[in-house]
Order: sequence, then structure tokens, then C-alpha cells
Amino acid sequence: MRAKIKIVVDAGMIILVLLQMAYHLIGDSLHRWFGIMLFVLMILHNILDRKWYLGLFKGKYTPMRFFRTVINILLLASFLCVAISAVFLSSTLSSLFHLKAAMLGRRMHMVFTTWSFVLMSPHVGLHWNITIGAIRKWTKRTQYLYQISLLLVSAYGLYAFISRNLLQRMFLLSEYAFFDYEEPVILLVIDYVTILCLFSNLAHWIVWFVSKRRSMHGDSNL
Repeated sequence: MRAKIKIVVDAGMIILVLLQMAYHLIGDSLHRWFGIMLFVLMILHNILDRKWYLGLFKGKYTPMRFFRTVINILLLASFLCVAISAVFLSSTLSSLFHLKAAMLGRRMHMVFTTWSFVLMSPHVGLHWNITIGAIRKWTKRTQYLYQISLLLVSAYGLYAFISRNLLQRMFLLSEYAFFDYEEPVILLVIDYVTILCLFSNLAHWIVWFVSKRRSMHGDSNL
């Protein structure tokens, strides 16, 4: 039962994050409610994974475990910064703290929403083996066709990442994000799904590469 709840919670978070990236198309009201729902699911997600926190200072840290831990901690910190920036952007606090809070909140929100999305992708990729097994069983495709499909989706994801100017938003290289308010939501979501797949696949390939090195060299410290 707990495993099923985790799947529903994780799937809900992914869907909400994708919709949140289309905030200029869905409107402020939906964006606000989706943000609240996402924050609640994030809390639930961390409660369900509380054993991971309890084990943080136990056992040996291999490079692979260190990689997973860094991704998880950065993702949690980024989500918290998104929530804090959303508070600064609220109309009540903006009126109390005037424009300085609103400007700080806007910059933080743009930066950390992008970082949260990008970090969420390898977080998903670190659990990609389960997903891959399910997809292979469901589609019954050959291994080569599946790998080619992943490469094509990842290649388009790289194009979408560049064309959507996510790198500029991650490092605040531009003060403003420019959007096409006429594009269909579905096209934007497809672009972000491929970007998610790009970074998920990168994380999965890193895990695969490290695992291969371990098996080749028989080094348990990798």
C-alpha cells in the first residue's frame, strides 16, 4: 500500500511540475493552487521517504551514494527556495515590503523553479531502472529500438532546453523570461517532458557507467 501511495504521489508531483512550467498559459489562479498542491505532495513525499533521512549518517559513502545524496539535498533546498519566493510574491507581503520583496521574489522564483525542474529530472533518473523495466515489459520492444528512442528524445530535449533559455534562467543571465502566450499548453509540456527525459537519462547513464566500472575493476569503493 505504501509503495502504491508513493507512486501516486511521485506521479502527481511530476505532472504538477510540468503544469507549473506552463504558468504563463494556465493563469495565476491555477498556478497558485497547483503550487499549493505541489508543496503538500512534496511534504508527503519526504514523509514517505523519512527512512532515507534517518540513514544519511549511517554506512559508507561511495561516489554513487554521494551523487544521489547531493542531488536529493539540492532538490529539496531548491523546492524550499521556490516556496519562500512564492511567499515574497504574494500580494499581501508585496504590499508590506513594497517592491524590493517582489523583485527579489520574482528573481528567486524564476531561478529556483528552473533549478527544481532540472534537479527533479536526475532524481527521477536515479530510479530509472524500475521505469525502464516497466516500459520494456509493457511495450515489448527490442533493446536497440528502446535505446535509439531514448537518444532521439534526449537530443530533442537538449534542443528544447536551449531554445527555452533554461540555462539563462538557471543562472539569472537574463532579468526577464519571455514567453509565447499563444502556444498550446500541450506543446510546451511535450518540450519539458523531453527535457526531463534528457536529464533523467543522463543520471541513468552515469549510474550505468559507474556500475560497469565496478563490475570491471571489482572495486567496491566506486
